[in-house]
Amino acid sequence: MEQSSDMNTRNIIKSFRWSYGSMFVHHRVIHGGLLTAVAESWYPHSQDAYGVLLEDDVELSPLFYAWIKMTLLRYRYGSNRGQAPQMFGISLYQPKNLELDLNGRRPFNASHTLFSAGSDAFTPYLSPIPCSWGGVYFPEHWMEFHDYITMRFSEDILNLSQIIVPDVRSNQWTRSWKKYFIELVYLRGYVMLYPNFPQQISFSTNHLEVGSHVKIRSMEKRESFSVPLMKLGGGTGAREVDLLDLPNETLPDWTSLPVLNLTGVPTTLDLLEEAGMHKYFELGLCGDLSDSGESKC
Repeated sequence: MEQSSDMNTRNIIKSFRWSYGSMFVHHRVIHGGLLTAVAESWYPHSQDAYGVLLEDDVELSPLFYAWIKMTLLRYRYGSNRGQAPQMFGISLYQPKNLELDLNGRRPFNASHTLFSAGSDAFTPYLSPIPCSWGGVYFPEHWMEFHDYITMRFSEDILNLSQIIVPDVRSNQWTRSWKKYFIELVYLRGYVMLYPNFPQQISFSTNHLEVGSHVKIRSMEKRESFSVPLMKLGGGTGAREVDLLDLPNETLPDWTSLPVLNLTGVPTTLDLLEEAGMHKYFELGLCGDLSDSGESKC
């Protein structure tokens, strides 16, 4: 709860009961703001702990956990353990817009982009963009993010105004944790797995309630961000869409997943890593992003 939480909010929290595991409550005594609230909301206690980050106006599909478990088992465990070190998380949301283009926010349909690039139109894909409207974050990458953002705000190595990622709108964001996460993933060549089902059916959607980022909640704005949620048993309109509406009814191999860059242009993992490493050395950051004791060069 933020420092400014009113009595109604506190009463809801006091009376809330969670019967599916442990629960703890944070109450800030000094205003933290959006960046601090997200960055300090979770810290992994092991390499098998995962954080599902949800904004307060996000609604989930009843199949969100099935998607998370299926993708984690596919890319993080069993014979695939350690095969996808560049993947930092799993999105629950299919974006209808791209927000990082310098010319401003623009409509986006991943299936059209992928089909034009010669991929299956409805394959999951990889993107460096962190999703804040329903996403799973991996422990080692979230801990590295804490190291990175601590370094950035200390200004011991780089001035806080230093541009890390060239030609993206996030450089203009002053209160967003995503700005700094985007910097980290750019330098490292990290990516997030995104769902890509027909009709942009997703496992989370945003209702765009009025808040720090939303001043006017117009119908037009809601329609530009809201996506349909996958339902139990499919049945979401023109045709049924379910969890196995995937290429060959299974999640693709890691090496078969298409990759888009920060502005939605097809690329490769090697090219993302190469661009980040070039910037990494240009800034003189070798060995300075992590407290693990290992060289990151």
